[in-house]
Amino acid sequence: MTNKMYLVEKEILTSIANVIRNKTGKSDKITFPDEFFDEITNIETTPPTSLPALNSSYPMDGTAVLSGTSITTTFNVVISVPGIPADYSYTWYLDGQIISGANSSVLSKINNISSGKHNVYCEVTNEAGTVTSRIASLEVYSLPILDSSYPKDFSIVESANGSASFEVKITTAGYPNSYTY
Repeated sequence: MTNKMYLVEKEILTSIANVIRNKTGKSDKITFPDEFFDEITNIETTPPTSLPALNSSYPMDGTAVLSGTSITTTFNVVISVPGIPADYSYTWYLDGQIISGANSSVLSKINNISSGKHNVYCEVTNEAGTVTSRIASLEVYSLPILDSSYPKDFSIVESANGSASFEVKITTAGYPNSYTY
């Protein structure tokens, strides 16, 4: 059962009270002093609050390619049933750490990230409390960095029966580190 509070004018409250008195066998009329209504006017009620319900499919798993030390990606949370009040704050996490500046329902860029497998999730907060989204997996790929001095220049005399070998050197491994040449 939900409790409801109604604001009632002095005359209506007096009429209601007198109906109740008559139904209980009392015949004398009730009157309320003005101070009584001053106190009722000062009663404050707390509006009901509730948490939003999040769609359990979001954020969805994702992949991205590392560009420097950041990625551009899209993760989002979807509210299935709004909470009361519908005034939310969002906090995104990468591997359990808050992502600075990520405070909307959509996460589009992550700075200071490394290649590899990561976990991403969001906390949605309103006056009723905080709910946490599902944990999405994020796999960040990176290209290997090649040594620019390779392959080495090589000269072959046209009339000779010679051969040449060329090699490529990787200075920083990519992710994943299995390559096709």
